[in-house]
Amino acid sequence: MKKKFIAVIFAMTVIGLTACQSEQSEPNQEEEMQVEKFTVQVEIACEENLLFSRYDVKIFIDDELLGTLEHGATDTYTAELVEGEHTLKAEKEDESDVDGTVEFEVSENTELSYQLFLSSDQIEIEKIEPEQDASQNEEKTDEESAEKIKDTEENKDDAEEVLNVNNCEELAALLSLKDEFDPSIAEFASKYQGRAIEFDGNVAYVSPHEGYSTRFDYLIYAGDYSESMVSGPSFQFEDVNYYDLHLEGDNVPDSFDVGLNIHVVAKIVEYDSGNGLFELDPVKITIR
Repeated sequence: MKKKFIAVIFAMTVIGLTACQSEQSEPNQEEEMQVEKFTVQVEIACEENLLFSRYDVKIFIDDELLGTLEHGATDTYTAELVEGEHTLKAEKEDESDVDGTVEFEVSENTELSYQLFLSSDQIEIEKIEPEQDASQNEEKTDEESAEKIKDTEENKDDAEEVLNVNNCEELAALLSLKDEFDPSIAEFASKYQGRAIEFDGNVAYVSPHEGYSTRFDYLIYAGDYSESMVSGPSFQFEDVNYYDLHLEGDNVPDSFDVGLNIHVVAKIVEYDSGNGLFELDPVKITIR
């Protein structure tokens, strides 16, 4: 009888120890199953529009709402994310069809910065690269100095007077041409390459640049818009977005469309005698 009692006690002890070990092992298994997450801080600045498209924006990461950014404001959002690719989305507060997205990678604790540009039909998100530290800037001092010396002549050109129909007879003659392949266009472009010109013109044609939805090629002619006649060379703003146009004035439109009469200040890039396109780099555009 005594042996049986000892056997029962021993069995109960073994079962108790096994249960305790099982309970102690469960938290360890859970800990092993936990996925490491990283802290991601995202600073977002909304470019303020003067008249139009002044709406607030909802901010999402991977479809999780982080908050609402007021128009023209800057705010920082924090998220705990696993390693891998994630999506930042900005969405018009009352109209989900107007939005913009950008992908980013996470492999460690990260700080990111983005700028939002709002228009009536879309939101463009542009990443802001971090500034280099002082040591990196010092390393580039000699290189930058050499570059400044190399660009001396270009800097002189920048300081020169903007060419217009009043101070440049060649430009006045150019704007009255009816042939985009006239030899005088190539001569003018070569002579004044890098200089700024100023003239009244119009938006004659707009097309997406290589299939992009936010970058365009614009065809600009001299004078007022007309469907039946054109004047001057076939000026072109190539591969630019809305903000590259540098629109100024009290009547800046939401979109830069065909038919607008404009006043142009732009730098001469080059003339292609093969297709007759005279490429300009916009400096300032106002609506007439």
